[in-house]
Amino acid sequence: MSLSHISNIETGNTKLSLPAILEIANALSVSVDELLCDNNTQTVAVFQNELQKLVADCSYREMQIITDIVKTTIETLRKNEN
Repeated sequence: MSLSHISNIETGNTKLSLPAILEIANALSVSVDELLCDNNTQTVAVFQNELQKLVADCSYREMQIITDIVKTTIETLRKNEN
């Protein structure tokens, strides 16, 4: 993929083909789901897997703190949605 083609994709001047999406995902060593998850509401599993990886090596105390932060964040987000 040429630099000008990548630039056109980034600026929205060109549409992205499926082969191009696959090429970008492979170049970044990520799945297409991971690449597109911010634009697809059906990819909750990608975020769940990312969270699992992030906390996999946390200590008991770290997990307590992270759990409290997540609970508070969810409560705040849900209050602000109403």
